[in-house]
Amino acid sequence: MKRLKKLIVAAATAAVALSPIGAKAQSVEGAIEGVINYMTSLYEVNFNYVLEHQPTYSDCGVVTLAAFCPADNTVYINVEAVKGASDNPVFSLFVAAHETAHAVQWNLGIGGMDSGAVTIGTELQADCLAGDALSWMFSKLASVSGEEYEQMGYLVGLAAAQVGDYDYHDSAHHGTPEQRVSFALRGFAGENFQACLR
Repeated sequence: MKRLKKLIVAAATAAVALSPIGAKAQSVEGAIEGVINYMTSLYEVNFNYVLEHQPTYSDCGVVTLAAFCPADNTVYINVEAVKGASDNPVFSLFVAAHETAHAVQWNLGIGGMDSGAVTIGTELQADCLAGDALSWMFSKLASVSGEEYEQMGYLVGLAAAQVGDYDYHDSAHHGTPEQRVSFALRGFAGENFQACLR
């Protein structure tokens, strides 16, 4: 696990170095910024993001963990909350990539986000886009070996499972752990992000 954490830091450092920010490279916050900036440039979309260390007010209400708010086209992430939500070193990056994927969906008018009705399909496509972004970080920036890449994929799948829903009758149902793992890994293992847009 120590080696994997070093690879995650290496990928984050490279991602931030490629971004316009380039500052907090060795921090979780820096890694989150790297993921956000990569997805912004890949999809050529413009949105705002706010990284805080406490719950934050948005035009969509209070954000305690992380959320994308279409009303102000902003991704909100409570860095301390996502760091503390799991021992999985990839969890905070997955959450950030997932919420950024919602910003991509909204700005490109895909996945049903433009209608304002978030569905399980919307959530699963966001998981796929998140998996693709993390695949890029680990394969291109950290140059992980085949075995390490598989271990990273396992951690991405674990992060997706951790945010899965078990209450199938909840109107805000985001997908079962199994569904979310499946789509996150589809993105992680896909040849490119186009696999998530089908």
